[in-house]
Amino acid sequence: MPVLKTYVLGMAVAHLLWLYFFTTGHLLRPKAFEQSRCFSITDLVTTSVAGMAVAGFCLLLLGFAHLLNRPGILLALVFEGLLFLWLKGENWLSYSFWQKICRRFVGAWTVPALFIYLLFLVLAVPAVLPPTFSDSVSYHLAYAVDWANAGRIYVDPFLRFPYYANNFLLFYSALFVLKLGSYCHFLNWLCGLLTCLGVLAFFTPVENPFREGTSTWKLSRPQHFLIPLCVALSPAFLRYLNVAYIDVPIGLFLLVPILCAYRSSSGQPFERELVVSAAFCVGMKLTLIGHLPFLLCSLLFATARRLPRRQIAVLCLLLVSLSLPWYLRNLFGAHDPTPPVFNLLF
Repeated sequence: MPVLKTYVLGMAVAHLLWLYFFTTGHLLRPKAFEQSRCFSITDLVTTSVAGMAVAGFCLLLLGFAHLLNRPGILLALVFEGLLFLWLKGENWLSYSFWQKICRRFVGAWTVPALFIYLLFLVLAVPAVLPPTFSDSVSYHLAYAVDWANAGRIYVDPFLRFPYYANNFLLFYSALFVLKLGSYCHFLNWLCGLLTCLGVLAFFTPVENPFREGTSTWKLSRPQHFLIPLCVALSPAFLRYLNVAYIDVPIGLFLLVPILCAYRSSSGQPFERELVVSAAFCVGMKLTLIGHLPFLLCSLLFATARRLPRRQIAVLCLLLVSLSLPWYLRNLFGAHDPTPPVFNLLF
């Protein structure tokens, strides 16, 4: 029974986090665009991941401001509610607000997406196991616990890779702050689910919003089931799905900017989601700074024909700026932005 209880509570935590990320992602969506069309599986994935990135940057700010604690997280939630009121004119505490959020969340699902979700409910069973792998115990969760106990981000010279880019570990730290550290594996499970839904979104045709009678529950083609299954059931994916490694989350945050660029080519405005998810990705691991030129090219591909040059330049500058906090911290703290690569030069 303790295993079943852990599974049920872990799934509850994962779904509450998903709802929060999905809600936060609405801050980035143009209001006119929201009202002009129904939510699709692409919207579900990009909005959820963009919301996760925004929440991660908020935790990063709290960590550097020595506010990585319960009062700090509560303050961030209140501030987010004020942002909804200011930017969207919507009350985060009203019933109509959550009714709209839930309607969009449920309305985005298709038959293949539901099939993938049911499969992942089974694949989540190993997430109840305690962390035993080397990186989880000696580095990822260790740093998260240190930051949660200290209420801030700091360098522990006795842990592996003291100067690193650790965006995703802030979610683990927040879970420990909220006394939910036992369910860190379920956050990785959520990233795996969103990854497969993102793969599905590539092969889901964009529906005409002016066509009446179109149902998202119509029968789909075989590839809508088979291609995400190839990802979900691959040995490498299963190996890292339910452990406190960041390989699956990195894959998700590399996938979503490409998905945003791909869908933006058909006239859908996903450049904001692309910027925040790409910038968050660069801050997840030191070596991902090498992907920054590719992500900038993806942004240019998505916006070159739709936006004025000045706005494109602002988006590129924002992407680069949000990508650099950890590297600037390392430059000032260790005189090396990506240690130990440039130790001989600085």
